[in-house]
Amino acid sequence: MNDFSELIGQEQAVQFLKNALETGNLSHAYLFSGPAGTGKKTAARIFAATLLAGSDADAHIFLKDGVHPDLMVLTKPENRTVIGKDQISKELEPWLAIKPYRASHKIAIIAEAALMSLEAANALLKTLEEPPLYAVIILVADQAPLLETIVSRCQGV
Repeated sequence: MNDFSELIGQEQAVQFLKNALETGNLSHAYLFSGPAGTGKKTAARIFAATLLAGSDADAHIFLKDGVHPDLMVLTKPENRTVIGKDQISKELEPWLAIKPYRASHKIAIIAEAALMSLEAANALLKTLEEPPLYAVIILVADQAPLLETIVSRCQGV
């Protein structure tokens, strides 16, 4: 299992995530938000790795190498200023439509979620409203505005 100990000063968030993992009471969507430098991306990575790999040594190697088939990390392309609608509708949605390959869940991490265009955010709403049973979507955002309709469909961390 992965180690949440590298999350300094985030005891409440760590306990919340550990409880979700231990009880299996998982949300279909999480919003990791807060000021820059508070460990949001690290927490999302550890949570995803623990959920996907557990004690599966091979899965941990896949995660370390960035090639786990049931994990997608969606970021803003270097040549763009936003995460575009096409990244949601042509990358994320088709990927989520296919059942997990190795794990019991598929996890999508949307880093810099506040940089989604309005069109991308609206496209994501459909997936958040009707996610596949095996999907867990993690949005990571600094304290920047996100659509209230997205925030209301996510479990805050």
